[in-house]
Amino acid sequence: MARFRSTYHSKVYRDFKSLERRAHHALIRYFEANESDILSLEPAERFDIWYDYANALHCTGAWRKHLLVVDPIIEYCILQDSTSDILPRLYAQALFQKGVSLYHIRQYEQSEHVLRELMKIQPENPKVARELRNCRFKQHPPYVNQSRAISVLLFMAFALVLTLEFLWVRNFRPGWENFIEQLRNLLLLAGLVIGATGTIAHRIESRYRVGKLRKEMLQRKQAKRFNHSRE
Repeated sequence: MARFRSTYHSKVYRDFKSLERRAHHALIRYFEANESDILSLEPAERFDIWYDYANALHCTGAWRKHLLVVDPIIEYCILQDSTSDILPRLYAQALFQKGVSLYHIRQYEQSEHVLRELMKIQPENPKVARELRNCRFKQHPPYVNQSRAISVLLFMAFALVLTLEFLWVRNFRPGWENFIEQLRNLLLLAGLVIGATGTIAHRIESRYRVGKLRKEMLQRKQAKRFNHSRE
């Protein structure tokens, strides 16, 4: 269904819209085969097709290609002076997809920036909060790397003690076996605990910070609605 009302649509537009919207590969092939004709269409038709093309790229996991075409959609939504609620929804969806695409190509800082901006618009959207948490979790603070480094050292010490136990202690110092066994078990346990602690602490921190931001944005949005209702 067209997003914009018009008494006439071009043949290129009609042919594109006749394709099943979930047939993402067919939409991509049609767009790329008729790109020059599509770019010469009037703005509303061009935007409508461009949006579906970008959505198809995103749905097929063509993250880098999607990032090349999503910014014009965002700019178009910003520049249009419309009272319709369609463009704000398309703008929010385009921002969300951009954030997800950046996440998948490991541009975590840029992805977080986009998702934080979207959080200001849609703090009630659980998908935004979830993706923002994932994005923050992928950005390791120093203490995570430090805990992992300590964990690796402890595992190396465990391997060394285990080697000594089999090659030397059991053959030449059998009286030390209980002590060495306790030592290697302690090293293994310490390595597991320290490595897991850093990761778990970071996940908890990520959830807390995103939850705090979401709560602040919800309060701002509610206050803004309240002020508008009083005017």
